[in-house]
Amino acid sequence: MLTNPRRFALALVSGCAIFGLHIGGATAQTVAVDENCHGLFTATDGTTTPLPCTLLPDTGPGTNKPAVTYDLLNPPAIIDGDVFLIDGDSSVSEVIRFNPGPGGGGTGSTLVFYSDFGDSPPDLADNALGFPAAFYANPVTLQEVGAEGSNGVSYTPNAGQPGFVAGAAVTYLITSDSAVAVPEPGSLALLAIAVGLLGLGRRRQEARGLSA
Repeated sequence: MLTNPRRFALALVSGCAIFGLHIGGATAQTVAVDENCHGLFTATDGTTTPLPCTLLPDTGPGTNKPAVTYDLLNPPAIIDGDVFLIDGDSSVSEVIRFNPGPGGGGTGSTLVFYSDFGDSPPDLADNALGFPAAFYANPVTLQEVGAEGSNGVSYTPNAGQPGFVAGAAVTYLITSDSAVAVPEPGSLALLAIAVGLLGLGRRRQEARGLSA
């Protein structure tokens, strides 16, 4: 978990620094997570809040396996579903699952992080029990970018897609195969820009190939 005592104390004292109270229109917010329970929510005003994370039974379809589970700090409402991350060899390397909370609205909503089991030593999300046996009906598939061992995606869902929060532009920065803590907000911004540029370059290459 994140160990900065000042940040942790601020998160405890500032109970209002949660997802729902930072929704003031479609202004960007970020949720950064990795395979080792390092999570950080950055609000529209730059306020950061660590995301609680633990191993819990998955409440989504196809499984009740214990998995890395992030508390999303009660967004007003969230679309459930699965996001499949595709590795360089075109196989599914991670499943990012958004589960609705039992309390209605966004209360208790979670992000569950499944990873393929193969790292040595394994990351927390490397689930020896495998991926879920069934999935939500509205999956999204994304190609990971970056060097193996420190790759991932930047994902901003549209309406109806997994992880979408009504009235907010939330971007999920998902880091795969990383044993280090989620970076500070300034580094997250640079990461988002780098991922966006890589994606733009890839689209331009594909467009050139189609027009050749």
